[in-house]
Amino acid sequence: MSDANQLTSVPVSEISDTDVWKFSADISDRLLAWNLFNIITGVILGRRGGFLRGFASQNIGWGLINSLIAVLGHRFNRRRMAMLDDPADPNVQQAESRNLRLILAFNSMLDILYVFAGRRLARGAKLLSMRRGVGLGVMVQGALLLLFDWKMLRRSFGIRPS
Repeated sequence: MSDANQLTSVPVSEISDTDVWKFSADISDRLLAWNLFNIITGVILGRRGGFLRGFASQNIGWGLINSLIAVLGHRFNRRRMAMLDDPADPNVQQAESRNLRLILAFNSMLDILYVFAGRRLARGAKLLSMRRGVGLGVMVQGALLLLFDWKMLRRSFGIRPS
């Protein structure tokens, strides 16, 4: 199945018993796993010079930042639940789901900006292969984050209180 089809067709079994807290934790888990892979890939590619070193630097940089975001997301999720009288309350779940969707939608808009910024950087670096690698790395990471955030946004409409 292509990525475009995966974004528009989410199996009901994948989201039917997920409350907002589990869903948020799942997002953080996926983000962390993906970005640990980014860091490892970046370290391996970074041993080479020029273009690949520039591309690898973006894998490592984005991997570190997004891993930190994932860890902080878990921590924020736990703290938020502890502050509430009843985290399973349907009204709380609805409000938290809405907030999560707003964050994912905002992130998707930022991701589009990353793609265009990376494109501009790569195009402006005709003679500097490392800079082209950095630009392409920003484009790739922005595009992958856009797919990730968009898929999570689509899935978030299936959140149901447990």
